[in-house]
Amino acid sequence: MKTQLLPMSQLTQALLLAGLVAVAAPASAVEFWLRAETLNVTMPGSATPIPMWGYASCTDGTFTTCAAATVPGPALTVLPGDPVLTIHLRNTLPADTSIVIPSQTAAMTPVWDDGSSGPRPSASARVRSFTHETPAGAADYTDYTWSSMKPGTYLYHSGTHPQVQVQMGLYGGVSKDAATGEAYAGVAYDNELMLLYSEIDPRLHEAVANGTYGTSAAPSTPECPADIQGNPGQLTSALCYQPQYFLINGKPFEVNDPPLPPLATLAAGERTLLRFLNAGLQTHVPVINGIYMQMIAEDGNPYPWPANPRQQYSVLLPAAKTVDAIITPAEGTYPVFDRRLNLVNAASQDGGMLAFLEVTGGATNAAPSITSTAITTATVGQPYGYDVNATDPDAGDVLTYSLDVFPAGMTINGTTGLISWTPGAAGPSNVTVQVSDGSLSDTQSFVIDAQAAVAPVLLYFSTATNIAVPGVSGTADNADVYSWDGTSFVRVLDATAEGLPGGANVDGLKVVGSQIYLSFNGGVAVPGLGTVQDEDIVVYDTGSGTWSLFFDGTALGLTTDNEDVDAFDILSDGSVLISTLGGVAVPGLTGTWADEDVLRCAPTSNGPIASCTWSVHFDGSDVGLSTAASEDIDGVSVGTGKLYLSTIGAYSVSGGFANATNAGGDVFSCNSPVTGAVSSCASFSLYFRASDHGLTGNLDAVSVP
Repeated sequence: MKTQLLPMSQLTQALLLAGLVAVAAPASAVEFWLRAETLNVTMPGSATPIPMWGYASCTDGTFTTCAAATVPGPALTVLPGDPVLTIHLRNTLPADTSIVIPSQTAAMTPVWDDGSSGPRPSASARVRSFTHETPAGAADYTDYTWSSMKPGTYLYHSGTHPQVQVQMGLYGGVSKDAATGEAYAGVAYDNELMLLYSEIDPRLHEAVANGTYGTSAAPSTPECPADIQGNPGQLTSALCYQPQYFLINGKPFEVNDPPLPPLATLAAGERTLLRFLNAGLQTHVPVINGIYMQMIAEDGNPYPWPANPRQQYSVLLPAAKTVDAIITPAEGTYPVFDRRLNLVNAASQDGGMLAFLEVTGGATNAAPSITSTAITTATVGQPYGYDVNATDPDAGDVLTYSLDVFPAGMTINGTTGLISWTPGAAGPSNVTVQVSDGSLSDTQSFVIDAQAAVAPVLLYFSTATNIAVPGVSGTADNADVYSWDGTSFVRVLDATAEGLPGGANVDGLKVVGSQIYLSFNGGVAVPGLGTVQDEDIVVYDTGSGTWSLFFDGTALGLTTDNEDVDAFDILSDGSVLISTLGGVAVPGLTGTWADEDVLRCAPTSNGPIASCTWSVHFDGSDVGLSTAASEDIDGVSVGTGKLYLSTIGAYSVSGGFANATNAGGDVFSCNSPVTGAVSSCASFSLYFRASDHGLTGNLDAVSVP
């Protein structure tokens, strides 16, 4: 459970330009409307209320429905999924103002002491504001946007004359978690507490309210020289800053205060994130007496030891600093104080930066819960893995995993929950896994069905005509794609079902995972693409069910009927091998190449291939393939040490390897090929013969995996 508390903010010296923020931007993921206004705050021992400036939280851009202004201003929370924060600022103060966030990156537009903005106007110019300002009393509001909010704890505060305006009360806290329940990646917590430290020097506030701050000096006093001392009891410069009140979350301690107002009461055993912020001009050293803290981050930057956080009893908190720490307290009451002993309210003791943290009861232990869905299928002889995931409401608990029921050979990693197993036989196996936090546990039972290994695909193909494929039901179609695993045929692509017209005929093929690349014999209307020419190659994604153009043959110089791409392959470097129906001439390659040759297109463009460098990959005539129509290569596929080929009909190659019976259904291999303009094969082998497996027709597109 999380408790969100207060704000924080500020900067002191004209520091931290690296990391300040703000600039108007268009849209934002999270928006806040703040109105800067005057207010009076009563402090213990103060005869009159102290004039201050603060922020009021409003509901929208009309600024008509607003909460009362507070110091610190309202805490701003940016949700983990929101990258953008926009603050719309309305200014009712008597001075121009602005908002910055140290350590959050944004473009800055500084304003100079002459009122100009942008580049420095002169060597003597001084910065008045770190970024663009909202004019005093302006009727409209000004936007300040941070477009890439990173997780952490930060101050937001005035970026205009900050040594004065921040002291007057223009500050607050802003936080963003890395994920729900995680301050930073891997840093989980149950509760959170914001501790914003600040001070008040009433003389500075009176001088600002009376308009004497920054005016000519009054008589000298022992504390300050005459040139910086104003009227008695008032300051004209922050150089004589002497705070009288020391605040935690906008309030000094008073005797008889209840435990830690306005901080939350915590439950024992909870991992509590403490967000420390210093909006004062002085350094403070928070201590929680009797509890050590695990140091997590400062200024929104995680320390580089997340697994073993450094442990400290105090936190060094200079001006404008933020620090994140984790405590896991036991039941009891713990003093929270400043080790520098700013423990007074004006001249009275027993005040200042002192509070008591009340921790009640023991946190109730909650059982962990397995949240992952079991993997219930496996393959004989192949590794099975299931990573069991579990959650525990008690962020500090350490979870362990074990198997209660399991088959022989199954193991589980007791720390990560990863189950490993290699089934030796087909059939069901009962499994029960348990996760425990040391006292409570959760179990998950399931059955794993181990199945015999599926034979790998040896060949993908499409038929030349609408011939029936043995064992495959449905209407035969020469645009369909089939697979062969050495035992049976399976239809891989039903062309009609995926939107291709009945007259489509696939004559070129490549299968890569879920993507099926195709070329056609003649123009074909393809869903989403319109008419695709026979020199083009398209790709169908079986996962998304979408068609796209892969190879634009026309743009690559394939423009005649003979230049129909009727065989192709795609190499690992993205090059495309093609063979065509007839003679082919392409840009940059001398001569006309025959239908028994294979050309290579090395792409020079991204997206659908529309430009490439052409070269000869395989000269069929060098290995005995002639210009005879039957020896037209209508299938090509590159394997390891092999070049697989098929032809339209009867073929004969060097070495006496030939076939004239149903030759259009053969796939043979050129072994140890030498490719290029001069080609050769060490030998040839038959890889697949259609007639041997009940196919009575020819194959006009093949792809060997």
